[in-house]
Formats: sequence, structure tokens, C-alpha cells
Amino acid sequence: MAVDDEVEVGRFVIGYLRILSTCDAQGRPVAGDATSGDLREVCEGGGEVLVTDRRVVVEVMVGTTCHGPVDANRGHVLVADFPFEAVNSVERRRKKKLLGGVKEQAVRLSALSFPVTVVELEPLAVLDTATGDSAGVDVPLFAEVIVAMACDVHLASAGLESAERDRLTAVRAGRWQPDGLDLVAVMSARPFGGLP
Repeated sequence: MAVDDEVEVGRFVIGYLRILSTCDAQGRPVAGDATSGDLREVCEGGGEVLVTDRRVVVEVMVGTTCHGPVDANRGHVLVADFPFEAVNSVERRRKKKLLGGVKEQAVRLSALSFPVTVVELEPLAVLDTATGDSAGVDVPLFAEVIVAMACDVHLASAGLESAERDRLTAVRAGRWQPDGLDLVAVMSARPFGGLP
């Protein structure tokens, strides 16, 4: 649920999701003043995603998590919060079709400064919160929504240099500079900022 003055942009059914994050020795995502950890899988499964103007909220309803299995009959729902200010890049994951061509498969968001987090989402449908109805959604449209919101957050950052502002404005307008592979947009001029 969107909180305070957040604006809900959309809710999506996710057929497959996977979250990797920097974890402590017990396999739980690091928090607070932690300065080290290992990149591990936090969850894998299916669920829903809320996109607001400030963050992506992932709700894992079926699958496995660092706390154990979850489904309609057992376990707890896992909720992960991914603020756009932490997003360094957005990618579309594609796979080759058996008879040629390429199929858009998923959107991957990466935060590459500590704690490192990678969220991969395969959208199936967009949900209408007023009626409860759903309609199919494709990966490029889902990627556009994520890129637009991440750009807006980064454009609102204080101290942004004019060249970086121009670059993000172009990305926000859909003028992506694809790398020939899967990269859609880089939110930071230095996406590999390293550890603090």
C-alpha cells in the first residue's frame, strides 16, 4: 500500500520473481550499520508488485524465502521494499525463442552500492485496484514504468549536474541507449559505486 504522500502508479501480478541481496551469516538481508555480507538469494516465487512514485514493493505470496516456504496454506508473506533512489540500473532480460527471434522475459533492477540488491520480475498482468480486474502486460511497458519512476526520483536529487540531468531527462523520455544486450537505463553516471 502506498503510504504518506506516495502516489500509486500501478499494481502488477508477477509470475516469477527473484531477489538477491547482501546477507549476513544467517542468510538474512543485512540492515542498519552492517558493512559486510555475501550476495544470496532472499526469495524466489510469485506474487504482486506495487509501483509508487518512490519505490517498488514486492509481495512474495508463493515460493521460497530466506525464512522458509510460503504459499496459501503455510508460511508468511515476504514483503521487500526497493526505493528508486537506490536503483542504479534497469535491464530487460530476454531469451532466444526456439524457432528464432527474442522473447522479452523479465525486468531486472539493480542497486550496486552496499547493500547490493538485484530484483528480477516477470510481469503477467496489471491489476485494476478499483475493480479487481486484470489485463495482460508486456515486459517493455513494465520496464518503461519502472524507468520513468526511477528517473523522476533521481532527477529530484539535489546537486545533480546539468549533463546528468540532461541524460536522465532523455532516458525518462524514452531515449534509451541500449547496449545491444539487455541494459535499458542507467540511473547513475557511476553505477558501480562500490562499498562505502
